[in-house]
Amino acid sequence: TYSVTLPHRAFFNVSVSRAYRGSGSTSVFASVSVPLDSRTMVAVDGSANRSGAQRSSYAGASVQRSYPTDQGFGYRLRATTQEQVDAGLAYAWPYGIYTLEASSVQGTSAVRASASGGIGAIAGTAFASRQITESFGVVKVGEVEGVRVFHGGNPIGRTNEEGLIVLPRLSSYSANRITIDERDLPMDVTIRHRDLQVVPRYRAGTLADYEARRRIGAVLAVRLADGSLLPAGITVQSDGSAHTFVSGHGGEVFVPDLPPSARYTAQLANGRCSFAAGYVAPPREAIPTLGPFVCTEVK
Repeated sequence: TYSVTLPHRAFFNVSVSRAYRGSGSTSVFASVSVPLDSRTMVAVDGSANRSGAQRSSYAGASVQRSYPTDQGFGYRLRATTQEQVDAGLAYAWPYGIYTLEASSVQGTSAVRASASGGIGAIAGTAFASRQITESFGVVKVGEVEGVRVFHGGNPIGRTNEEGLIVLPRLSSYSANRITIDERDLPMDVTIRHRDLQVVPRYRAGTLADYEARRRIGAVLAVRLADGSLLPAGITVQSDGSAHTFVSGHGGEVFVPDLPPSARYTAQLANGRCSFAAGYVAPPREAIPTLGPFVCTEVK
């Protein structure tokens, strides 16, 4: 057997075999394949065989396009000089793979159709997917629909209306790198992780949660204990973090990423005061004004 890579990414392979027992046969096979793009390949091949006084040979050509890792069509077509024609069409989508194949050999024809898929459940969510062959996972991006998800750099698809997408083919007991396209996230949504690595057990599922949440920018109206407005130009710091803000006119403080609950400390000219601010349910307004909150003296 001998193989070599040719110019334009073409690949040449030739093999010769000889059987010394029986009638003693000799076979020669050669092929040249050329990729047109990352999914499409054309090839030509030929074979010659001699067994005693009998000789046979054929030549063939084929074109094949594999179906994508996310959603779309694939096909293959092959014909030989032995009156053989094979054709196949496949469609892959998040809920399964469907194929239609036809073959004709010296006047005898056959057609076959098939469908494959899988079902599973994880974290209280049942789903339908492509066939689960080893391990699987579910990616969760908050409740954001239409976010592109990649496994090992290959596109898998987009999250559904619940912010979920199933990964039916994860490698068990090894790190699987999961990434998302942050350009698909709304401007007011923040994520805790930029990419994740999950290591599932064999025939088991794992959850890859990006902990996406809506970033709420709000104006906090703040008053002092005596009822007066918080003076302008006061530094306000979020307790337990390095985030600082500066008060404006009317006792207002703009917080670009307001958590559901937090405490803030204001540095006054004659001391410090503290107040708690947050929300029970996310406000519907783009930039709501919340409060007034009372800033009490801190000793």
